[in-house]
Amino acid sequence: MEKPKYTSIFASCPLRCVIGEEKDMYLSKASLESLKPFIPAIDSKNIDLLPISADVCLINSGNKNGDVINTETALSMYKTFVNKYFDTEHNRGKVVGVVLTATFSEYGTHKLLEEKDVKGKDFPFYITVGGVLWRTVSNKLCDLIEAASDPASDSYMDYGCSWELAFSQFDLVEMEQGEKNLSKGTIIKDPETIEKLKKYLKCFGGSGVKDGKSYYRMPNENVIAMGIGLTEKPAADVKGIATKIEETKASETIVLEAPVKKVEKIISQSQETNVKTRRETNMKITSITDITDENLKQCTASSVTEFIQSELKKASESYVAEKQQQATANTKLQETTENLNKSVKEMKASLDTLQKEKADRDKVDSFNAHMSEVCASYELPEDVTKIVVDDLKSLATEEAFAAWKTKASTLLKSYSKAEAKAKKDKEAADKAAEDKADKDKADKDAAKASEDEMEAKKKTAKANIAIASAVEGALDNADKEKGGLPNTSTASAPGLKEKFAAAFAEDNFVITK
Repeated sequence: MEKPKYTSIFASCPLRCVIGEEKDMYLSKASLESLKPFIPAIDSKNIDLLPISADVCLINSGNKNGDVINTETALSMYKTFVNKYFDTEHNRGKVVGVVLTATFSEYGTHKLLEEKDVKGKDFPFYITVGGVLWRTVSNKLCDLIEAASDPASDSYMDYGCSWELAFSQFDLVEMEQGEKNLSKGTIIKDPETIEKLKKYLKCFGGSGVKDGKSYYRMPNENVIAMGIGLTEKPAADVKGIATKIEETKASETIVLEAPVKKVEKIISQSQETNVKTRRETNMKITSITDITDENLKQCTASSVTEFIQSELKKASESYVAEKQQQATANTKLQETTENLNKSVKEMKASLDTLQKEKADRDKVDSFNAHMSEVCASYELPEDVTKIVVDDLKSLATEEAFAAWKTKASTLLKSYSKAEAKAKKDKEAADKAAEDKADKDKADKDAAKASEDEMEAKKKTAKANIAIASAVEGALDNADKEKGGLPNTSTASAPGLKEKFAAAFAEDNFVITK
């Protein structure tokens, strides 16, 4: 098998609550009592062994360190927990027990689950292990674990588990910030994208968040369990270790007493075959008030030392936790500041864009208004219009336009619609006056012609009458020479003179003007 490329403690920020405080659709309070069916059956004669059971990993749910394991990986690696070690706080130099069983259990109820129950599913469930701790290695830790398993204890559920693992490759999971259920995430498998985003992972020194998205590391190749850490700061929702509790107030230690007869080098050998035993009761100090004169008579120096060491350890861990919380707060503050700066920058860019768009619109509106005013005042040919358009585009203020209009009133006077209308009106008036004069003259000429014609007709009529009269006189003279007409004759027809007179009578003429 290829040597794993990565090793990690599958952990997150310290949790000291009974059950993870972050509730979600799958979360409900879990009782230590439900873990006890998973505790291995150990012969009661083995008083140096403490059977325990615990949830070491919540599958399909991201933990505080930005790690997540899916169902497929859980099925392939959960049996590798068997025969692995228990240590304290992931310190391999302090191995205190061994894992004997590994199985699955339902999240919230700890109902036993088989492989077929979880295969192909994406809901959260536990990997639950059972094993033993060795009292001969760390009796004090066993006492603490037992106290943490006792609901009546002040330290109830103070201990939990997180596990160490090794793996060769990993994918990324993108979720909405604050989300941790794998079913709500998007798995990223592209190597280039993973390489680009991995710097934001908590395991690589990042905050686990980018642009409002949370990113988790999901091991996917050659994943094996390296061991389990018993810790007061479990990473995921796996708080609590169950043990078999027996009524006891003091720890009992079996001490072997034997006289030493001979010492060679550093090896002690007893020359007597009879060995006496005695049972010694050591009082356990749990608080500063337990250190009294009376209690000091019943406890050993090691008990005081252990208490002092425990208090120092708690103070140290509290200080480390506070520092880590402060560091986390500083990181979040920095992220918030960066996000705010980014938002301000985006808002400023958006405002600049809006202002530019408004300025452009105002410029276009101003140009259109100015051009409309020019078009209303002047009738410009195409070549002049182009020049005017360029001039108007360069005008930035109304004052500049007013100055341009003053100049244009002189330069463009010949194209002024008012001037053109006045000229057209004058031409029309002149033409009307000329037409009236021509009509009057024509009427006058017509009247004069009519009068002249009438006069001519009159003269002609008079001439004709004169002619007729002359003819008539001539005829009369001729008749007289012939002796006249007989008396018996009838009236004769009108003579030539009468005919001419009747024809050219004034009543027969109509004079028009």
